[in-house]
Amino acid sequence: MMVTISLLNKILISSQGFWDLKENSRNLLLDKCDLVCHFIHSGNRQKSSLEEYEPTPLNSNILKRHLGASYKKIITLLKELNIITTDGHYKPRHTFAKAISKQYNFTKFIIKNSKLISWKPRLKRTEKKIKKYRLEFAHKLIQNPINKSIIKSCNEVILPKQYKPKSQEFHYLRNLENLKKDHSFLQYLVSDHFHFSTSITNRKFHSIANVHKSLRRNLIHKDGENLVEIDLTNSQPLILGLEFNKTNHTSKYLMEDLLSGQFYSEIQDFGIINNTPIKDMTYKKIKTGILTVFYDKIYPKNCPIESALSTLYPEFMNWIENRKKTKGYKEICHLAQKIEASIFIFEYKSFAIPVHDSLLVRESEKLIYLNILVDRFHAKFPEIDKNKIKELFKIDH
Repeated sequence: MMVTISLLNKILISSQGFWDLKENSRNLLLDKCDLVCHFIHSGNRQKSSLEEYEPTPLNSNILKRHLGASYKKIITLLKELNIITTDGHYKPRHTFAKAISKQYNFTKFIIKNSKLISWKPRLKRTEKKIKKYRLEFAHKLIQNPINKSIIKSCNEVILPKQYKPKSQEFHYLRNLENLKKDHSFLQYLVSDHFHFSTSITNRKFHSIANVHKSLRRNLIHKDGENLVEIDLTNSQPLILGLEFNKTNHTSKYLMEDLLSGQFYSEIQDFGIINNTPIKDMTYKKIKTGILTVFYDKIYPKNCPIESALSTLYPEFMNWIENRKKTKGYKEICHLAQKIEASIFIFEYKSFAIPVHDSLLVRESEKLIYLNILVDRFHAKFPEIDKNKIKELFKIDH
């Protein structure tokens, strides 16, 4: 679905000089401005409202490809009309991070007063240009057999017609409109609903990865077979703990808590026993808080979760902080995600969709893929018994 903002038309047609343009030129300008809004939305497609939108990096080559050589004039116009804002500069690659293009977002005025709406190009030339770009992009993607397999599997997933989504799931359905249709593989690749990207850590982002877990539980294969999700318990803390344990064997309790699958629960118990604010936090908030401490450059002073982690696992937390200081604060996140991706992403022989720390598969093939994941995990961490590894993978029906 192509998305723009509801106020764009009104602002543009009220702007100076708009009606001096010929009709085709007016429509072309509207199409180009809508495209910029769509690109900003694409970087935030998993967000449920404009208030949650974050700045989106937009590569100048992509902007030039879609908007033409005068793309800077379009960006300047949108900024002058108080529609978009930008950080104004490209961040070059350095030792600890990849290069980042200029980042764009909607202004506070737009976020407060506008809403998201769907749109279609007004001109055939715009439509043809978008379709041509999508075909070229898709062709490059499917040269990689793993990408092709994942994309093919994404197109084989449907929602049962009788399913009634919960209120918190409605905004995910915007991204899953294609699940109501029977697209061919090629139709899916060039449809408005298709998106696919690979992160620097080899994580795969696609329409299914951005779907709430409660909604994923209800997805089925288009032939009617139920799907299940094979999930690795406390995946990233587990991976980091095992990496730490390769060089430091002094943290016995850390390994016990991680291998029992109760790592997050132990932090909550610590809060209850010591009467800290953690005792009133939800499981989700504790999980998010732990990953924030692990991965963020800075975190709030007197953070109760950081205090709990440092008290329970001091050597482990020192190891994390030292790696962040010597290799950059993103190093820990990249390390965990790269290893996680190496376990879950491989050449699948049949239907399978990786969703970061889990794998969505047919119910009839769950044991086949469970054993594959156990073998891949064991290859990374051979010191852990295979039976123990199997206990760490949970099958969610």
